[in-house]
Amino acid sequence: MGCDGGTIPTRGELVKMKKKDVKMDPKIGLDAKWKTCKLSTAPLVEPIVACELGRLYNKEAVLEFLLSKADQDPARIEMMQHVRRMADVVELKLTRSPDYVDISDSGFSDRGNSAWCCPITALQMNGFNRFLFSRKTGTVVSERAMKEVPDACVDLTDPDDAIIMNGTPAEVASLWGRMDERRKAAKAAKKAAKKAAKAMPPPPTVGGTAAGGPADKRSAPAVTKMSAGQAGKATRPDKVMTISGPGVTALKHIRNIPSVKEDPRASKVLKSLFTSAQGTNDGSVYTSRGGARW
Repeated sequence: MGCDGGTIPTRGELVKMKKKDVKMDPKIGLDAKWKTCKLSTAPLVEPIVACELGRLYNKEAVLEFLLSKADQDPARIEMMQHVRRMADVVELKLTRSPDYVDISDSGFSDRGNSAWCCPITALQMNGFNRFLFSRKTGTVVSERAMKEVPDACVDLTDPDDAIIMNGTPAEVASLWGRMDERRKAAKAAKKAAKKAAKAMPPPPTVGGTAAGGPADKRSAPAVTKMSAGQAGKATRPDKVMTISGPGVTALKHIRNIPSVKEDPRASKVLKSLFTSAQGTNDGSVYTSRGGARW
């Protein structure tokens, strides 16, 4: 039996079939982890750094994030909450793959091809092979090299220093716990060191100066700190100044000079400028109208 127009429908057109689940190519997800920066999603370009959770970043992207952290999106701040400063990331020592050819701009698929490889086994760092790095030195090797040639991986002998790169969610949770324990231990050690430094007795003193100090410090006169007001008072001269030394002879010589009233060379106008402070002419001290004493 046909439809109008003499067409014969197929079974697929008459019976609704269950749709197949669309599976994503695993290489796409691996390329996103191993070829792009976790923070900026830009292609990874050396220098490349990694955090204590095994995630890969461009060093420039981390620097920009820390410098403008207050202006960042809350989701990015939450994702990067474990990176407080540049000391929380490690710059990786990567080995370039000798057979790598960049074909990303040629239109062909570049999935599974990596620019870096293991320096011992030459395995490509593309996600199909597990890699680790040293938290202290940044050396990157494959997990196979750790198992087959452990003597060549001297930087990763300590299990606490070996960080798995782009691990599973369970491995990331384990790395987070180890990181938290390390930071708590470092904080406790720093606090204990400060407490011990305060509890130490002061060094013995010689003549008010700590023994073993420089000789010039011992002989240097003591300097008394003064406030701004005290310093100002110290620099202001007193109303009565005591003169000693050669200046005393000069003052005695000045006293022998006759007053202006008795000076025959002074004019009447000049004499009228000076008046007696005591109203007498015998040995009185004269002052000018401007306040100068004679």
